[in-house]
Amino acid sequence: MRHLFAVVALVFAAAFSTHAGAKSVYFDAALDAVQANDGAGTGSGGSGMATGIEYDSRTRMLSWNLSWQNLESQAVVAHIHGPAAPDTSGPPLITLDIQGSSATGSAQLTREQINYLFDGLLYINIHT
Repeated sequence: MRHLFAVVALVFAAAFSTHAGAKSVYFDAALDAVQANDGAGTGSGGSGMATGIEYDSRTRMLSWNLSWQNLESQAVVAHIHGPAAPDTSGPPLITLDIQGSSATGSAQLTREQINYLFDGLLYINIHT
């Protein structure tokens, strides 16, 4: 089983904006297999982007738009995992809805998951 993996909260460009008292934080991340399997990688040539990831502090909603290519087989499930430090594994927390070679969606985070996000302890895993 090969996995495409990305550390969302560690490899990000964050931009803050305020709209009527709400604060949104935006993340972008490259998807690759280098850090998967506790830092051993997978050998997969798969790659992709996680762009326009938004966390809205007013609603506690996390929204994402992922795309990937060059997986060795079709993606069967994708998750946001955590808590996990870099090069370690964590359990799946949020299942992402896959549409071909992409996943778009949103989920309301728990207070604990919000802490994981801003502590850099969440990552995306696309399972094949």
